[in-house]
Amino acid sequence: MTYPPTKPRNFNKLLLPLLWFMAGTALLLSSSGATAATLEQFLSRIKSSHPYMKREAIGPEVDEAARQQLAGDKDWILRITPNARHTESSLAQPGQPESATIYGTRMSLEKTFWATGARLRFTADTLYADQTWGDRLTGPQTRPPGGGNAQNPGPISEAQYQTGVGVSISQPLMQNRGGAQDRVLYEAAEYQVEGSQAKTHENQKDFLLQMAESFLDWALAQERVQIARERLKEEQEAMTHVGAITKPGGGTPQVAALDAARAEDAVMSARRNLALAEAVMKSLRARLAELAQNPSMNNESAELSLYETGAIPSAEKAEKMAIRQSGILRSLMAQKKQLTTMGAGLEDKSDPELTLNLGAGLKGEDPDYSQSLGMEKQEWNASLIFVYPIGNNSATQEVRKNRLQIMRMEEDIRVARLDLSALVKKLITRIEETDKALSVSREHVAAAARRAGEEGRMYSSGKGDLALAILSRDNKEKARALLAETSAERWKLKLALDAALGAI
Repeated sequence: MTYPPTKPRNFNKLLLPLLWFMAGTALLLSSSGATAATLEQFLSRIKSSHPYMKREAIGPEVDEAARQQLAGDKDWILRITPNARHTESSLAQPGQPESATIYGTRMSLEKTFWATGARLRFTADTLYADQTWGDRLTGPQTRPPGGGNAQNPGPISEAQYQTGVGVSISQPLMQNRGGAQDRVLYEAAEYQVEGSQAKTHENQKDFLLQMAESFLDWALAQERVQIARERLKEEQEAMTHVGAITKPGGGTPQVAALDAARAEDAVMSARRNLALAEAVMKSLRARLAELAQNPSMNNESAELSLYETGAIPSAEKAEKMAIRQSGILRSLMAQKKQLTTMGAGLEDKSDPELTLNLGAGLKGEDPDYSQSLGMEKQEWNASLIFVYPIGNNSATQEVRKNRLQIMRMEEDIRVARLDLSALVKKLITRIEETDKALSVSREHVAAAARRAGEEGRMYSSGKGDLALAILSRDNKEKARALLAETSAERWKLKLALDAALGAI
């Protein structure tokens, strides 16, 4: 509604330019101090500062650390085992000493080769043994050489050192041939990390979508404040001019008083609505400022083209993009790869065990430690171990269970693809239909504005009713609010589609 301007009073020629200068300066300072936050800036702050984003990013790192922990099984392992033992016996046993004191140290260096499944071990032993043989035992078979004689058997004490080095290897020929059992957990953990990364990406994307929708709520609340502010300005102008309007044919004081009361009521209602709109807007802005860890946002405005409608891809193209970018699908496929890898290990585990063991070494024994280091005595061993559980039912059922899990995972992937395709088509259809509603809503706003203008002109010319003029402005305000809400809803649908396509 427009009203004829009120003529200004006469100002002093020097005061008027000064007032204009001060007003212009204040406007310039206020506009230079005002800042605006874009959606991209807000999401960037959330990505860099919100603990949820940081927490989610730690998940894959934890899984990677667990995976590298499994890799420790193929490292060289050094074992050092000092030992001491003392035994005494009151029973005469052929070939056994009455007492023995033994001190020794065993060192070994071991490694598992994942490429072949072999176990390699190097050993080094040092042993000191002090043994006492009683005179109760007779016969060459029970008495150690080099001590005592037939006439005076007496107790015999013998102390000597033993040193030795050796190497042994254990090579599987059937089960775990090629290291399948050794590598399976490590290789499966790789897909655990891959799935964790995909899940983290999906969770972060969903969270950013929620934050973007909250930003849209702020922008919508800001637009509602602007609509309420313009409505208050209109009602204030109407109240200023109500007393100056003269109706043709003369009016009564009662009518003028009623119109003044109506105008005042309309102003108070507009002031209340503006205060409520500002309260909602400021509370939303305060929440976003806290989430972004940026207090300066409380002095910013949302910079968003609320009524702008961005282009959307075709349903077929969007469906392909969504499937390619889906973190849920990537996570499910990683789980399938993990099950497949575990299945290969279970298939291998169902084979019989056939293991070749080989070992060789040198040993020295002498009462003099330095002489024992000569290690002139040779040792070697070889064995072949075959193990086969009759029936092997446990391994067979494990393999069957794994295959069923893979089949179920394949169905989960198909379900996820179907859900994703349905979501994309639903969003595109809603966006297209919302665009139609927006077109009607814009026409409604234009029609409501024309009606409000005509009602205002009718009342200004004395041919209309103020109540109808106020009602028309109510209708225009509601039409504008509905247009803003529909535009915000369209924005949210587009954001949801962008998230499904991996654009957030």
